Amino acid sequence: INAEYGENLRDIVIVNPQWLSNMMRSVVSFNVKHPNGILDHKLFRVIWKEYDNDTHQFMLDLLQKFEIIYQVKGSDTSIIPCMLPKEKPSDFYTEFKNLERRLYLDRRFQFKFVPVAFFPRLMCRMLQTSNTGCSNLWYRGLQIQYKNEIGVIWFNDDDASLQIKVQSDKQNELFCKTIQIVNSMLKTLCGQQKYSNSIVCHYCEKEHVILCEDLVNLFLNGTKTSSCGQKLKYLAPDIV
Repeated sequence: INAEYGENLRDIVIVNPQWLSNMMRSVVSFNVKHPNGILDHKLFRVIWKEYDNDTHQFMLDLLQKFEIIYQVKGSDTSIIPCMLPKEKPSDFYTEFKNLERRLYLDRRFQFKFVPVAFFPRLMCRMLQTSNTGCSNLWYRGLQIQYKNEIGVIWFNDDDASLQIKVQSDKQNELFCKTIQIVNSMLKTLCGQQKYSNSIVCHYCEKEHVILCEDLVNLFLNGTKTSSCGQKLKYLAPDIV
């Protein structure tokens, strides 16, 4: 296992790739059902009965490092993003939409194609982000909170778009951290694939879309406001 996966896995050598495939398939496959995408670790005695008990923790660590599951802190349960309910919660986005915070950051990524594992892995990474609270989880979205920042992230299968919206009174840590995670994953999973990256301005009387690259060019030229007169730091704090 590559050293980047941590001290507890770096000295492990897997000589039979099929063993690894079988282990993962025992937890995530069309033939395995986990109610609401929640895995109770007590089930390991059943689903991993063919493996030595001493290897169970190692196998759990592997699933987490490969961002297939996320172990809920302080509990013996894990969330399996790709097996979460397909139905969007009825109150998803409702709380966020009713907020009236001073800062409203909105980023949209539009793809021609995105790997199936992209959003489940993104969800795992967001859940792993330190001090970030997540709720309203479903197959294609989640609500996140950090300090006084509240956001929603969801992937739309109809047009292959990822939307990230964050509101706060002052800070923009959550938004910048989320964009950093997304960019890192796109570089790893999508390679040279081209995609559009746009910003939605909610400060003007009528919301409108601005290409991210246009704001980058304005910033590089020393301009501090967009074409609509809004400050760049309020539209794209990750750029300025």
